[in-house]
Amino acid sequence: MGGGTTSRKFHVLSRAGPGPKDKFLPQGRPGSEIRVFETQGGPPVPMCSTSMTFTINTNYKALCVEKSGGRVEYYGVPCGSNGDQIMWLKARAIDLRVSVSPADCHWDWTKHAERAFYGGFCGIAPTVPGGSALPTRCTPAHCQAQ
Repeated sequence: MGGGTTSRKFHVLSRAGPGPKDKFLPQGRPGSEIRVFETQGGPPVPMCSTSMTFTINTNYKALCVEKSGGRVEYYGVPCGSNGDQIMWLKARAIDLRVSVSPADCHWDWTKHAERAFYGGFCGIAPTVPGGSALPTRCTPAHCQAQ
């Protein structure tokens, strides 16, 4: 791995129960560890897995958050010829405005008319406010530091 890269371990604290959204959740079990790589001056670089999540902070009202800001969780998968880039497919608002319903605050960017703005493309972060915090690359498992 190149200079300027460090890794951190994070503990998985909880996981939603079984259900239709389960296939978009990270594969870690509560109490297990996941490793995230960070580069200086950019978003963290997660380990590639079949399903990755990342939470951004945004103040963009169309994402169901308050004007003062809130969290939106994005769900992505590896993409690209080497499988080391990320395509953000879906999202859900975590911190909802009082006036919105949770049912209206989850999205599938692959079917959205403004996909580039809200979800980006393979290896390209969305341009929605806060979207630049989303990682665009992941570290393949065979490159994981021990």
